[in-house]
Amino acid sequence: MKKILSLLSVFGMVVTTGVVAISCTKNEMKEKTIEKKIDEKQLETQFQNIKKVVGPKIEKLINKLRSIEEREAEKILGSKEGEILASIFQFYEDSKKFNSLKEAAEKFSERSEEKEKSKNNFFNSVKSTLDDYEKYKSKIDELIAKYVGS
Repeated sequence: MKKILSLLSVFGMVVTTGVVAISCTKNEMKEKTIEKKIDEKQLETQFQNIKKVVGPKIEKLINKLRSIEEREAEKILGSKEGEILASIFQFYEDSKKFNSLKEAAEKFSERSEEKEKSKNNFFNSVKSTLDDYEKYKSKIDELIAKYVGS
């Protein structure tokens, strides 16, 4: 009788653990979907900000840096801020073709066989670029103010 009782309790624990794990996983999946939607909205907002506000300023800054003393321009562009500045400028140039981030993701992934994976990679790349910009935003704004004005 003791053996049957211990077997039943072990079996019950295993089943209960499995049920709890499955229910927790379903809840986490729902939360990740919500987080993804929020991230896409935030990315779209940042995309539009880069495209309409920041990008034109950076374009003016890059043009100004081309006209100033070469050594000073190299010093700026050789720094981490300069690297991010170049990355944002390239992002801005590429974004001119698209009205929204979603449109860009669709266009980017249409050539790939794994469309969803391509979209995710695209969004991760955009997020990384925009996060880098946010990290160095104040220094980039200082450069814009110094060389271009507001």
